[in-house]
Amino acid sequence: MVFSLLSSQDKRKALEESLVGYKDKRGCTRGLSDGTKSLVRLLTVLMLERVAFYCIFITIDEFTHYYLQFSFTSSTATSLAFSGSVFLLAPLVGLLTDRKTGFIPSLIAAFVFYVTGSGLLLYAAAQTVANSDKTTDTSLGSVTAVYLIGLIVVTVSAAAVRAALIPCMVEQL
Repeated sequence: MVFSLLSSQDKRKALEESLVGYKDKRGCTRGLSDGTKSLVRLLTVLMLERVAFYCIFITIDEFTHYYLQFSFTSSTATSLAFSGSVFLLAPLVGLLTDRKTGFIPSLIAAFVFYVTGSGLLLYAAAQTVANSDKTTDTSLGSVTAVYLIGLIVVTVSAAAVRAALIPCMVEQL
């Protein structure tokens, strides 16, 4: 509202100051403003999160196809179910953690879930390698079940972390 009451020159000056930085007494621009620094940090964190997420997506797809002998369609469906559920569960988990627990207890619970799920995924990977060497007689169905349960637990923990941390990043702007 106040921004619309300013003249076009004042709007341009305010926009330049918010995006570029501030001008010292001599009129030289000095550094980025706090808002721009926060925006750059936020975009960098989101970009790194996306890179990690895509790496996980590809790893799930490759592991389920080559080691668990899923078809290309089934392995892609598993990867898509993981990626979709991380984003779809985040509001639900965020609502539950806001209503029932606080920020710190929800992060601790997410950490416990993440460690448990990662342990299950590690166990499934170790059993798969042992089965490929024919040193154990674990059926592929039980390894697949452990893997999928571990993936579900990791999905819930990732949704909890996403629900807890994204509002904190937005508050930094």
